[in-house]
Amino acid sequence: MGSIGSGSIIGSRRTGVRKSGVIDRLLPIVLTFVVGIALAVFCTLCVARPDRFADYARRRYLRSSKLVQKWPFSNIVMKSWYPTYLRIIALFGLAMALGFIVISVFIGFLSGSGSK
Repeated sequence: MGSIGSGSIIGSRRTGVRKSGVIDRLLPIVLTFVVGIALAVFCTLCVARPDRFADYARRRYLRSSKLVQKWPFSNIVMKSWYPTYLRIIALFGLAMALGFIVISVFIGFLSGSGSK
């Protein structure tokens, strides 16, 4: 009846996983993939419903202090073309999200193919 730290089966399993670096190699891949999916969802919503986001930004702008309203380019949300701007920026964000997803999958395949 050994304890976990004295080299029992459970201790060696935990140590084996940690020494092999599975978690260290998998964590950046999973985080990049999750960030890519989250960015893709948010950008898809911006492309599909820019008026909702523009209305929200306009309400926040009108409720903010005068100091915030005096900042340069802070009144961009009040422009009539702001929903179109959101769509264009969201398309760039979708391209970046796709890049994150492709990179995470590609890194996952590269890191998995060389190790045994």
